[in-house]
Amino acid sequence: MLLTGAAGTGKSLTVTRLVQAVRRDARRVVVTASTGIAACAVGGVTLHAFSGVGSAQRPEREIVQSALRNPRTVRRWRAADCLVIEEVSMVDADLLSKVDAVARACRGRDAPMGGVQTVLVGDFHQLPPVSRGGPAFAFESPVWPRLVQHTVVLREVFRQRDSAFVRALNAVRAGAVGAADRALLARCAVPADGKAAAPAGAVVLCPRNDEADAINASRLAGLPGRATSLLASFTESKEGSAGERDSLRRQLERGCLAPAQLQLKVGASVVLLTNLDPARGLVNGTRGVVTGWAEGAAAGPSPRVRFFTGSDIPDLAEALARGSALAARARAAELSGAGSSGGGRGAAKKAAVEAEAEAADRAADAALGDAVEAACSGVQSLLVDLGRERFLVSDGAAAWVARVQFPLRLAWALSIHKSQGMTLDRLWVRCGNIWEAGQAYVALSRARSPEGLTLEGFDPARHVHVHPRVASRAPERTPAHWGAQAAANPALALDAAIGDLLGGD
Repeated sequence: MLLTGAAGTGKSLTVTRLVQAVRRDARRVVVTASTGIAACAVGGVTLHAFSGVGSAQRPEREIVQSALRNPRTVRRWRAADCLVIEEVSMVDADLLSKVDAVARACRGRDAPMGGVQTVLVGDFHQLPPVSRGGPAFAFESPVWPRLVQHTVVLREVFRQRDSAFVRALNAVRAGAVGAADRALLARCAVPADGKAAAPAGAVVLCPRNDEADAINASRLAGLPGRATSLLASFTESKEGSAGERDSLRRQLERGCLAPAQLQLKVGASVVLLTNLDPARGLVNGTRGVVTGWAEGAAAGPSPRVRFFTGSDIPDLAEALARGSALAARARAAELSGAGSSGGGRGAAKKAAVEAEAEAADRAADAALGDAVEAACSGVQSLLVDLGRERFLVSDGAAAWVARVQFPLRLAWALSIHKSQGMTLDRLWVRCGNIWEAGQAYVALSRARSPEGLTLEGFDPARHVHVHPRVASRAPERTPAHWGAQAAANPALALDAAIGDLLGGD
């Protein structure tokens, strides 16, 4: 089965419900993802690690022979009843073919994926795979026609409620932007001449990682005080070979959104990286600001973050300017009232100086934090003392590696790739360096409304394009025996899809 649909149609929620249904039927389902970033979001299992293909760079015959020599790989495949592959748009044809070959060999069956029921999830109109020549997309693999017997298309967009904006986004997705769509997007556009500044609270989306990193570093340096460096810890299972764990570690390092070293200051703009408490609005992509540090944290400093759980994000520019002045006065007052470093020698004097500096930093942070909190009054938000979370990559069985870090990133700017899956109320898209098919669509579809979207240097003719092999595919369509139900009740169509999956071979 292929489960597809535009951004914001609820693919992840649908997968969650489908997995619950399969597990209620006492079947073992393995949820994997094509990239480390996506794997961390779905529980840590990468397709490469679970399947046993590793980097998938060797010839298929060698990969299959290696998998068959590994009893853990064989056991994983033989224990699986259902395999979910998230972000299938980033799986190339060669990888899918090699996964299929390993599955058939390990299970001793010539059926697609060795007879494991397979649910492929993703949108081919979003970011494409990195292909090393040859067929680029999973649907170009020889196994695709036999593997995908049903296609489920989710058509209702939940992220955006403005129907004209939804139509414009769909036009960008299809690469066919009409006059009305151009007019709507033109109202969001500003020239790339450096004269316009990003609105208060807007996340700047950049085509490249280095652009986003430079913006974040500059904005962090502009805040008063010293940055607190929060180092992640690393842990791993004892199961699996050293080579398998090394492979998992490389995938984690490439894909984990939580940085190995997180630099924060009071006043820093941050984004939440996990679905911490969805019922209270604390989900992947929720924006926040650091307002201080939790008291009495035994394991070192722990950030206190004011998360904005409504549609409003306050303009903190004045608060930060006022708070910076208050912080400077608080620091000076603390240092002038100290004086303990005047006596003593050597190590004792050094320790006293450091203690005074730390006390001055705490006073300055408290003053700045109070100013930020005052600016947030009246805005729907939650104050949270964060703990560390595990960002895990595993093989779907016993072997795993994990980074343990606070689930935050600096969020004055993000790369378009790292924003995939997020919903943002305010964003500024730097369009100048957009080059990849689907990149503009991913960026624009993060916005909840056109009022919260600014497009810098946007030119539909240059920036909106669909990969020709995606554009030439047969139209997406829901199978006929689900069509009437889908028209009347999408939930019933989903139930029918789940029923087909549970009842199939």
